Amino acid sequence: MNGRQAQETFRQKRRAFDRRVAESIRVHSTLITAVAVFLILLWGLFAGYVWFVLMMIVLGAVSYFLGLTLALVCAGAFTVVDGYEKLAIGYPVSALLLESAGFAFIAWLGFRHREEKEQEAERMAAQRKGEKAPQVLPWAAVNEIRTSLAAVRFLLFPLNEEDQNLKKAADEISRLETLFQEMEKQDQTGTQR
Repeated sequence: MNGRQAQETFRQKRRAFDRRVAESIRVHSTLITAVAVFLILLWGLFAGYVWFVLMMIVLGAVSYFLGLTLALVCAGAFTVVDGYEKLAIGYPVSALLLESAGFAFIAWLGFRHREEKEQEAERMAAQRKGEKAPQVLPWAAVNEIRTSLAAVRFLLFPLNEEDQNLKKAADEISRLETLFQEMEKQDQTGTQR
């Protein structure tokens, strides 16, 4: 392995690792935010900022019941009003920034909690109706399968064969191809509406 190949291998492994880290952060973002909120709340309690802790609780409830946008507007108002008073008496700007981050985080958590609760209720209602969860298969994969089935039929089962079993197998593969084509047409008509 020469130097260029080693560099390229290193870049590929680094990119793959970066993608795994980014995906892990995306998947665990709610947990990370909850831990950050917990730590900010602990800081507020131990620093003696009881009003800050109460405002965070109120913002979480506003976000859950009334929505993210209203909660963020309230967070901005809390920050401006509270910050104006606190900066006048020498309150550290870094603490004010931490409070603002805490307000934004708790608003996000309240919103996400409500969103996930609604999604769970929809899933439960669908299960009670006997509906199955949709199985999602990307159309690229469906097209690849369909192409492979066509290749198998035409390469392995020539049309001029007289054997009845080969004809049955070719008919079954043709039926599968037709099924995929119908699914694609239904999906296209459903997305055009």
